[in-house]
Amino acid sequence: MVLMHRMRPSDFCIGSVRLSTPVLAAPIAGFTDRIFRSIVREFGGCGLIYTEMVSASGWIDGKFPPDRLQGVEREPRPLGVQLWDREERPIEAAAGRLAIRPPVRRPLGQVMQKRS
Repeated sequence: MVLMHRMRPSDFCIGSVRLSTPVLAAPIAGFTDRIFRSIVREFGGCGLIYTEMVSASGWIDGKFPPDRLQGVEREPRPLGVQLWDREERPIEAAAGRLAIRPPVRRPLGQVMQKRS
């Protein structure tokens, strides 16, 4: 008989980031846009949500539409952004830009309010 360790939500961490629950929403191209993420947060129960995949060099060079990162600076944390590129430098540059954006400290379950 195998005994499973029952994990409390407060026990789940990724590095120094403590998640409210061990449930993660993976990045899915064409689905995990800002509206999808706000709906998932409204239902609650997800410790970490990702944006759609983002081309690091496309975003840094301004060649790709910024809608995949639209509003990320106003979204509750933690928020994952999956960056891809063929080269290492654009990924480092994009990660650096994202890391300096000021985080918004709101509970994950809070519904985002539409701005008028």
